[in-house]
Amino acid sequence: MSDNSLWFGFLEAGDKSTAVIIDHGLNTGKPDTVYIFNQSRGKILEYNRSIVEPKLRELSSQDADTKAELKNAYLQVRAGFEPRASRVLDIPERGARTTEAEQPKENDSKEELDLVSVGSDDEIEDDTWSDDEN
Repeated sequence: MSDNSLWFGFLEAGDKSTAVIIDHGLNTGKPDTVYIFNQSRGKILEYNRSIVEPKLRELSSQDADTKAELKNAYLQVRAGFEPRASRVLDIPERGARTTEAEQPKENDSKEELDLVSVGSDDEIEDDTWSDDEN
């Protein structure tokens, strides 16, 4: 993670004002929200952009000590955080019900299948079956 993807700032919200970090690598999955690390709460929270952006200001270069402390706290919280947008939902399509036995095998082909049948005298016959009537 590079410092270029991190934005260090201050959320001016009266009694709840605090230093914050926005990690541009975290995606909420919604264009109207943003994840922000809130130092006073010690959490990465989802904020509505239209509400929070006017209340943010960038930390100045004089706040180097604050940035280092803020980054260390963020990295500890970030290690256990999983953004909602990164979760893969494995939801089958509606009405699609297939079992492992119903799914085609890699070697099966729609055009041609090799069939093996057992005769009455236990001899194995190897026939090639095809959809084409050639």
